[in-house]
Amino acid sequence: MLASLKWLTLLSLDAPLVAVVWQAMLAQTLGGVIHWHHRALVFSSVWLGYAADRWFDSLLNPQAPSAQHRYMRRFAKPYVAVWSAVLLLSLALAWARLEPTEWTRGTALVAAALLYTTFAQKGRSLPAYGVIKGFLVAALVSASAALFVKDVWSFNALSIHVLATTALLYACNCLLIRSWEKRHSYAKPANRFLIPITALSAALGLILHPDQWSFGLSALASLLLLGFVHRFRSSFGPIASRALADICLLAPLPFLLVP
Repeated sequence: MLASLKWLTLLSLDAPLVAVVWQAMLAQTLGGVIHWHHRALVFSSVWLGYAADRWFDSLLNPQAPSAQHRYMRRFAKPYVAVWSAVLLLSLALAWARLEPTEWTRGTALVAAALLYTTFAQKGRSLPAYGVIKGFLVAALVSASAALFVKDVWSFNALSIHVLATTALLYACNCLLIRSWEKRHSYAKPANRFLIPITALSAALGLILHPDQWSFGLSALASLLLLGFVHRFRSSFGPIASRALADICLLAPLPFLLVP
């Protein structure tokens, strides 16, 4: 079963699944309405971003040793064809279904993703490159999950708290995975402890909120599961550990499936 999990990572499906689950959780928490095309567009947009990032990495850094990059180099042409088809279908769906304000937010997110791509490829020499990249990825995926949840963009105290908790959780995931692949990039105590503790505090704050306890409990469960995977990662193997780290972020599913 663990071996089969590698396909979630190799096909870049893990991050889109996480984004769609937290999109539903954000909508449930803040009272928004999410339609099927919103879910489809968030899934496709996150997949397009992750697949493009790995394609650029494999193209510009041919010595990248990870299984994801080896797989991308081997199947580069089919991946580009599928990527282009998904992009065209997503644009057609967005044109047919989205409201003008949703288009505006989506365009801003695309611009942010392009800026991130430039940084990811050109900023490798920066001392804090890994930490900055982890936070940028967390911010992009959080914004994608929140894109069509209208109440998030009211920026009241609750929406800021919820969105910050989501982003901190993603940051823990990104930086933890990077620490497995590049051990020295996450070595400072501020990176190892400050970020998870901040995420834990944000989750506990929501658990104590009378109406948002399920969101906080989901975030807390994800953090504890991430810690478990980190502790036993040598037993799982590198690519299964990476997939499991993303599966840890699917903790909201029980709250979404139970009415």
